Amino acid sequence: DDKNDQTMHVQAGTYHGTNKILDLVNEWGLIGHKSAAKFLPDWVWSLPDDQLALLARSLFDCDGYLREDGVGYCTISERLIRDIEYLMLRLGITGTVSRVYKFVKAAGRMYESFTWEAVSNRDIEAFALTVGSLQHPDRTDAMLARARTRLTRYEQKWRSSNAPAGYHWETVRSVEQEPAVPTVALSVP
Repeated sequence: DDKNDQTMHVQAGTYHGTNKILDLVNEWGLIGHKSAAKFLPDWVWSLPDDQLALLARSLFDCDGYLREDGVGYCTISERLIRDIEYLMLRLGITGTVSRVYKFVKAAGRMYESFTWEAVSNRDIEAFALTVGSLQHPDRTDAMLARARTRLTRYEQKWRSSNAPAGYHWETVRSVEQEPAVPTVALSVP
């Protein structure tokens, strides 16, 4: 069977066929790598933002998750999660990368994976408007509505009022007088 033969060659890393997608993936050097070695090819970083958003949408529709209280992506490839983090930053969406250990009962051992997650209202709204989801437009709409209406204990309205994009105000906890000491000023052209 030609299809089974093609699958066997892809798994072995020696695919030579007529599937244009597999031809591209082979050209980019991604065929034959295990999941932990996946990454975004260098040419991705030269794409304009609208195409980066399309790529992000495809990635999140496959291995991401959308909830009203946040959006995230999980993989066992640390390099790919760092690429996702940079991709999101390019689109103006900040998130946190964390290492996660999960016990898989069937295998009887712990597995390491990496998660990128955005939970702030601003980042959830930016994700919904910039990236979104073709598979789950209802979840995208729910995320956007919740992000626009919820106030968390960390994000009261005053914290973002008149603040530059990506910044927020903080409460002053204390003011202390520092002793007078000589200082040095440096200037660089």
